[in-house]
Amino acid sequence: DSLFAHPVRLVDLPRAAREYRDSSVTRGRRYWYEVAAVDSAGNIGASPCMSIMPADITPPTAPAELKAVIGKAGVELSWQAVNESDLAGYNVYRSDLPSGVPEKVNREPLKEPRYTDATGDANHYYWVQALDTSGNESPRSAVVRPAP
Repeated sequence: DSLFAHPVRLVDLPRAAREYRDSSVTRGRRYWYEVAAVDSAGNIGASPCMSIMPADITPPTAPAELKAVIGKAGVELSWQAVNESDLAGYNVYRSDLPSGVPEKVNREPLKEPRYTDATGDANHYYWVQALDTSGNESPRSAVVRPAP
């Protein structure tokens, strides 16, 4: 959309109105608003333009069907891909206890639903979380321990 698009009149509000909620917006898209007051003679007085971009605060769904096995190269993890239009990738976490302090094992978000932890072993617990392009992280997947 062009910044110089023609303005669209959204609504005429009663005199006492002090707010308006635009429910037609899309998260992550920039919008420009201007409020105009009109007196009984039809004179228009406008406020300065204001720009807003509604934030995406909705996390992706949690990855499902996490599996972990001990392989030749380390702990091999795989899970079902998350189907989200704004998916950025996945983060893999491990801990010494099922509810212990998490240690993220990948440096960058993973693009594929699999990962091999070369330094992992049968004593670690693992879970995966999906990450969207706005930085929202999903709830944890199931926590698993590698099978031999």
